[in-house]
Amino acid sequence: MRTLRRLARASIVFTAALALGRGAPAMAQPTTTPPPEAVANNWLRLGLERYEHGNLIGAIEAFEQGYAVEPRPEFLFALGQAHRRRGDCDRADRYFGEFLATGPSAGQADAARAQLARCEPAPPPPPPPRPVAIVAAPPPALVVGPAAPRRDRVAWIAGGAGVALAATGATLVWLAHARAADADAATTYDRHHTLAARARSFELGGAIALSAAALAGGVVAWRVARGPSERPAPLRVTLAAHGYGLAVRGAF
Repeated sequence: MRTLRRLARASIVFTAALALGRGAPAMAQPTTTPPPEAVANNWLRLGLERYEHGNLIGAIEAFEQGYAVEPRPEFLFALGQAHRRRGDCDRADRYFGEFLATGPSAGQADAARAQLARCEPAPPPPPPPRPVAIVAAPPPALVVGPAAPRRDRVAWIAGGAGVALAATGATLVWLAHARAADADAATTYDRHHTLAARARSFELGGAIALSAAALAGGVVAWRVARGPSERPAPLRVTLAAHGYGLAVRGAF
């Protein structure tokens, strides 16, 4: 009798446990939500990547999502830049105005006003260039005349240095314009300031190189203007045929 009672109790407990196991909902696992600052940074990073690849609409969407999570001034500056690049000056004016309303530093405010002043609709693409007929020049005629004068080494060295300095100066000027354009297209003030400083450095280096190239050109012109007759004869050292004499001819 006691055994039957024990078996009945065990069956009731097992049945109740099975029913509870089937009917009880599973306990939800705790989830961690990232802080708003991290989410906003992810949206800002995504917007900058799209902006760099020319996807301005996608960049605007990412900047708007990040600003909705955490309204920071850098989102307003980035939105103003993206709309300026698209030629939407009304929205660019709106976002740059909101950025200025946040009370940025004087340099940041000047950068925002400068970018807003550059806003204009994109010009139409230029027409394709006309084909240019290339006519082969006739070979130069062979002219027999007096022997060419001796080469002036100073003029040749100055000419080579002038060409190298002119090429270097032109490259630095081109880099200065490229960095200035990148600074105008920057979405953050720090990047705008860095690229503008690089542009000024390249511009200064290009000016120095071009000035040195002009100086080298002046040396070449001066040497050529002197003419071959005014150039000193090279130093010649000749041993005498007999004895131990040493003959020295020419100008030093």
